[in-house]
Amino acid sequence: MAGGRSAIVPTIAGQAWITGVLPHGVDPSDPFRAGFTLPDLWF
Repeated sequence: MAGGRSAIVPTIAGQAWITGVLPHGVDPSDPFRAGFTLPDLWF
């Protein structure tokens, strides 16, 4: 019940495996090294 009504309670279940570990390098001069959003691209 939620707010006096019947409610659906979602459940997540499953398994996962680590298939590899990779080192990543970042170019210090990359302006988007921390990621970007669409407004960042409209300059």
